[in-house]
Amino acid sequence: MDSSVTGTGDKKVVSTISSDKVSRLQMLCNYLQYLKLFNTIERTLVHVSMALSMPSLQTSGHVRNGLGTSTYPKPQELARLYDTLVQNLQEMIGLPGLMQQHVGLRSLLQAKLVAYRSYRCYYLAFTYSHGKRFAECSALLARAKRHAEEAVHSLSSETASWTEDEASAAPGPSADDLTRSLTDALLIQIAAEDLTCRAVYMLDLSDATSNTEPTSMTTETGEKLTNKPLIDRLDTYLDPKSVEKSLLTLAYPFVSLPPSFEPVPVKPILFDLALNHVNFPSLVDKLDQKSGAASVAGKAGAGIAGFVRGWFWGSSEDATNTKPPSQVQQQKMTKSKSGDRS
Repeated sequence: MDSSVTGTGDKKVVSTISSDKVSRLQMLCNYLQYLKLFNTIERTLVHVSMALSMPSLQTSGHVRNGLGTSTYPKPQELARLYDTLVQNLQEMIGLPGLMQQHVGLRSLLQAKLVAYRSYRCYYLAFTYSHGKRFAECSALLARAKRHAEEAVHSLSSETASWTEDEASAAPGPSADDLTRSLTDALLIQIAAEDLTCRAVYMLDLSDATSNTEPTSMTTETGEKLTNKPLIDRLDTYLDPKSVEKSLLTLAYPFVSLPPSFEPVPVKPILFDLALNHVNFPSLVDKLDQKSGAASVAGKAGAGIAGFVRGWFWGSSEDATNTKPPSQVQQQKMTKSKSGDRS
């Protein structure tokens, strides 16, 4: 009886010792994971500060108040770094054993998690702004503002539930420094970038509606209106700037030279043949009257002048019929004269 009792007691002692060893090993593994995540977060924060501290970015206006602006060349890189911070903090909060024992450290890490989410939304909005997706950009900026205000409220001294030792064990800047950067830099920059996003959206919308470029307007054949002369687009209104541009680019902006060949209708043959079958009125009576009047006028004019001409030079018929004698007649006349003499 006593032996059985002592045997069972030894088993209980062995089980408690083995469970104590397992819990200690688990706590050691969790602590090593915590140190690994702590160093990863610190390294990522150094990468962020190095990316924003380049002199060329600060002189060109891409960085303002320690934050990247909408003109930052590659905002997706900063968004990726802050996404890494968020994932590491989530893994740190999910470590078993440590966070259950330190509730204040857990609340501090959750407040920093919300703060880094606001930074991630802030830089992610610029990736949509570069792609001219202004609605998404404005929505992400509004979400970043909401996360920043929530983080400021969680990091304030009124709601703080962590001790100084737990605050020193948390990775990243202190709660006061993080709150100051959120209120003095991030919230102000979010408001400025939101106004910039809205202004750029309105300018882009006005350019797309009122100042439409002629290159986007094409005819039915697909030819651009700016490449057509003025005579072919008289019924289409274009912006004065586009008209001036076409005047400078086209060689012949008013008409096309040389003109293109076009089929022209000719005179039908029917009208040429129709004159052969038209019966015109007879004009014989009028022609006889005109010829009779001309003969009477000729006879009247040949009165005294004809008499005088016939008296001195003979009649006109004799004058017209008299011809100079030929050589044969002249020889005959000479022979007859010589015969008469003999």
